[in-house]
Amino acid sequence: MRIHAWGPRRSGTEGRKLATRPRPTKPARGAELRLREAGDGTPATAGRQLSRPWGLREPLRPAPACPQRRKYPRTFRRRNREVRSPRRLGEELSQRGRTEPLGDGAKRQVRQENTIGGRGFQSRVTGLEQRMGSLETQINTSQEREQDFLYFRSKLTDMEDRSQRDNIRLLGIPENEEGSDMQAFLSSTLPKMT
Repeated sequence: MRIHAWGPRRSGTEGRKLATRPRPTKPARGAELRLREAGDGTPATAGRQLSRPWGLREPLRPAPACPQRRKYPRTFRRRNREVRSPRRLGEELSQRGRTEPLGDGAKRQVRQENTIGGRGFQSRVTGLEQRMGSLETQINTSQEREQDFLYFRSKLTDMEDRSQRDNIRLLGIPENEEGSDMQAFLSSTLPKMT
């Protein structure tokens, strides 16, 4: 078995296909690729045939080093080391007892607002409870008065019925014949009826 730069060569037709296929060349790692054009908009390599599969792109020099790019990873690594160091961690833990963490002030403010809002809410609830109590007593009083009214009404109806029962009706005597003196009329009429 022969080993090539792009992998082992296999026997048979499959191996020949792999061996005869041209391997594209890649640009160096980290190089930027840019499409070069002539001034009139046509590619600069339009007249010659390109051997690379990347078309009109050609490798350029790497971009100049930026001071910020160099600084960032070092700063990040330094901060990462500071966070991991046990001395730094011990300092932070010892300072927690002395200083107030940032969230405590906000927590205290929220608690105060909740307490103030809770007091206002509690006073409203107390006022509503008092109003409900007074309304309940008024409703109970009006219901008692309604029951008393219905009782007295039934009593009055009964009394009217009884007062009408005491009247004696004489059948067979035409109305308004008694005149002004009722006793004289009855004394003269009753002996005749019996």
